[in-house]
Order: sequence, then C-alpha cells, then structure tokens
Amino acid sequence: MPRATRAARAWTFAAYLALATLVHFAVGAYQSGFGGFEDEPAHLVTALMIRDWIVAGFHDPYAWLDPRGFAETYYIHYPKVAIGQWPPVLHAMLAVWMLVFGASKVAIVSLLTIVTAVLASLVCELVRRPLGLWAGTVAGMMFLTVPIVQLCSGAAMTELPVALFSFLAVLFFGRFLETGRARWVWSFAGAAAATVLTKGTGLALALVPALAIAFSGRWEVLKRPSLWAAGALVGLLTAPWYLVTVSMTQDSWGGGSSPSWAYAKFAATSYAGWSWDLAGVLGLCLVPVGTWWGLRECRRRRPESDRWAALAAWALALAALHHVVPSSVEERHLSVLAPVWIVFAALGAGHAALGLARRWQRQGLAQGEPTGEGAVAGLGVAVLAVSALLWNGAPPVKDFRGWDIAGAEWVERLPEGPTRMLIASDPVGEGLFVAGAALADEVRRGGADPRALVIRASKALCHAGWSGRSYVPLFSEQRALEDWLESKGVGLIAIDESVRETRHWYPHMDQLLTAIHADGSPWVEVERWDVVRNAAHEPAALVGYLRQGWRDLPLPDLRLEEIRAVALDAADH
Repeated sequence: MPRATRAARAWTFAAYLALATLVHFAVGAYQSGFGGFEDEPAHLVTALMIRDWIVAGFHDPYAWLDPRGFAETYYIHYPKVAIGQWPPVLHAMLAVWMLVFGASKVAIVSLLTIVTAVLASLVCELVRRPLGLWAGTVAGMMFLTVPIVQLCSGAAMTELPVALFSFLAVLFFGRFLETGRARWVWSFAGAAAATVLTKGTGLALALVPALAIAFSGRWEVLKRPSLWAAGALVGLLTAPWYLVTVSMTQDSWGGGSSPSWAYAKFAATSYAGWSWDLAGVLGLCLVPVGTWWGLRECRRRRPESDRWAALAAWALALAALHHVVPSSVEERHLSVLAPVWIVFAALGAGHAALGLARRWQRQGLAQGEPTGEGAVAGLGVAVLAVSALLWNGAPPVKDFRGWDIAGAEWVERLPEGPTRMLIASDPVGEGLFVAGAALADEVRRGGADPRALVIRASKALCHAGWSGRSYVPLFSEQRALEDWLESKGVGLIAIDESVRETRHWYPHMDQLLTAIHADGSPWVEVERWDVVRNAAHEPAALVGYLRQGWRDLPLPDLRLEEIRAVALDAADH
C-alpha cells in the first residue's frame, strides 16, 4: 500500500484526538474525580509533589538539594505520595505537563487524551500499510472504542503510557530485525527503559528480543554487538531503581510474594473471561488469523514484516508476566495489550475479507467489476469494528466525586477554618479527599509552604500494609484516641458513612464516631457532602465535624519518624 503523507497523518491524528476527547466527555473523565482506580489519587498527588518541588526550587534552591526532605514534608501534608511504589516516569510526565499547562483536572486528562490519540494513530499506521487507508482508519477508531481503553485513557494511571512506550519499543525492535541498523535497537533500548521506569510491567520486554528473533528466524542479528550493548544499557538505566524499591513494591502484591500454580490458574481464568468480554467471539477468532498471517509474512521475508514477530513476542511475554508474577489480576492490565490485539484482529478481518472476495471472484459469485482490495479489507475491518461495538454496548461511565470537592472546599476556606483535617474513608475516598485538597492549595502551587495538613485515618489510626493487609487498630482505649486527636491539632474530621456496610468500615472509624458523639464531646457536625461512587449516588454520606475551640489547639510539627513512633507505641498497647 502507498505511504501516507505527513499531512494525512496529521489529519488522522487530529481526528483521533477529537474523537478521544469526545469519548472522555461521554465516559465522564472531565467531570469525575481521579478515583476510577484506587491508584489514581496516588499518581496525581505524587506528580503534584514533583511539580511543586520544581517550583519550590526557584524560590529556595535548597529544595532541589534535598528532594527526600521535600517529599517527606509533602507526604505529611498530603499523605498520598507514592514515590518508590511506582517508577518515576509517569509522575515526571504529569509534573512537567502541569508545570506548563497548570495543575488541573482538564490539563491532566488532556495529556492522557494525547497519549491515547498517538496510540490510535500508530494502530492506524500499522494496519494501513498492508490493508489500506480505510482499514487503518477504522482500526484506529476501534481502539478508541475499547471499554477498558476508554476508562484508562481518562485516568491518571500508568496503563496507557506503558502501552505507548512498549508499543514503540516493540516497533523499534521490529525495524531492527528488518534493517539490522543499530539506531533502531538503540531506539528500542530507550523506549524499553521508559516503559520499565513507568511500571514494572515493562520488564516483560526483556523477553521480546529472544522471542521475536525466534519467530522471525533472524538469527543473524545475534552477531551484532549493538543488540547486546542495548540490552546492557536498559539494565543500567533501570536496575538501580528496582534494586532500591523492590521491598516496597512487593508489599502491594495481591497474589503473594512468589509465583504459584494457584495464582497462575486464577490469572488465566480471569484474563480469559475479560478477553471474552472485551473482544467477543469474532474478535477472539480473528486475532489468531491475523497473527498467523503476520508470522507467515515474516518467514517469507516480506518487506516490513518482522514487526509482526515483535508484536507477537510482546503479547506472549506480557501474558507470561501477568500469569507468573503475583502482583495483581485486574482487567485494566489488558489495556496495555489492546493495541496489539486490535492490530492482529484487524489483519485477520481484512485478510479474511480479501480471501472471501477472491474466492467469490473465482467461483463467479461476485457480480460486476472487482472491488479494490483496500475497500474490501476496509469493509472486513468495519464489520469487526461494528461487531465489537454491538458486543461492548454503551461506553463505561467513570463517576467518582464528592470527596475531592470536600477536600478542596476545606482548603479554600483557610485561614478561616482549621488547617489540620482527618479523613476516614476507603482508599478511593481518602485519596480523592487528599488529591482535592492538594489541587486546591494554590499557595503550595506557588512554591510556599502548604496551607493544609490532611491526616488519613487508615494510615494514622491503624497499622496496615500498603494494600490494607495485617490491619491492627492503634488505640485500644478510647481516651488515648481522643488525646491523640487533640495533641495533633486536628480541628476537622470527615467520616464517610457510605462505606459503613462494606469491608472498608474499620474499627478505627467506630472509635472516631464514639469520640465524636460522647457526652461532653467538643465535636459538632457542620456539613454533609454527597458522594458518587462508580456512578452510584450517596446523598449526604460524607459528614464533616468541627472541633469547638480549634483555634486554641496546639499545632506541633509532625515528622514521619514521629508518626511511626506513635504507631509503634500504640501497637504495643
């Protein structure tokens, strides 16, 4: 097929950008808070912390010399910083973007919209080369209609950036197999390092070279020093981070600390079900057809065919990682593979349509002049896209809000209200409250000291791991909790009653309510906020309590070491 002009590519990208923006409005990405996934608030606040650290350095260069101290102080005020839990690339991307375009929901979603549109354009270009413009255009549009892609593309999450970096890495390696030029394997190394430093999922790229070489039969590239040097470079760039943070990340693994058959079986069953929900019977049948065609082209040494071996290698490597490493089993992980399965499904649909058309022509079943191959392939991909749309139905809805509004309102009222707030909710509620407060702190945005200090009840009033395991309340005596609240200067408490009937209603929340409603308690209810969790409306569920005489409370400096000491002391009782 003829190459697309730069103007055509630009117009295609602009169309995908507009469509992705419309999808985000339909899904609710611009209206919802960053709570569609539990990790969203942590990514947002961590990115805000990096952005504010850069700004603070212009006012006080010492901040640049003490990033750890700045991060610890920031965590004390807005306790959703997760440096070390994830690698830094996503947070750095968001931080630089917010530095240029402002710290706002619209700015963040706009960056993710661009990432999504770039991925759609890459899908279009890959399919266009063998099947034509119409097939490529429809394939790119199909990518934008995948439900899990729609959710992840409007979320402050690692999945779509990982999908982009890994997709580029795989395509670069395919070009290396095709040309043998060192610049492509160095490009692979750079994109692979960016992937690995965005999320550990990228470690699966380590398997891609060996698998792709085996699939394509390009054994001669093993003799090229640049291949081995590029692999060493990726290791040098990424290994230090993981050596330092591996103990932190393992605490959040949901499937245990080591591989097991039970985890692999659970992962296989879960991902198979989600793949069925995602692709439907037609899509799942056509992916193997497209993969077979691509690998056959590789073996025949057709031009620009080794990319199919690299894509197949990436799909196999990523599937292996998600079945072996017991980090977690979640549907959003499929969004990283979505570009690959869209490409192979489109190839399968296009070539199936071409095969049928040729057979009908030979048998005399088709009337009139033969239709152009590009139109036939485009029709085949369009049939696939329509079937996927009908299978998936209406776009998913992302709607999580209320907690972020409450956090922002409290910060915006300062200094007319207490500066120290405690929020008791589930991880999403507490995270959204912290994120809302951090985003509303315009003083912090300008490089000055934070105006507010938010305390998460799930961190300060209990002992638990990152994912909530090994929960132990820290205060066995009610009076000890009341004294702690007073000694830390807590003037506002928000309790989320929408989680009362869930597993996230913990004993420390009952302790807080007992302290608030006790005879002679200084706490009075002052406000209620509606919350929306996954589009389910909970009226007046977030209850705010103000401590009378809050202006006279001591405001001691809080340090991470002090908080840990309090936790250990309380746990001993």
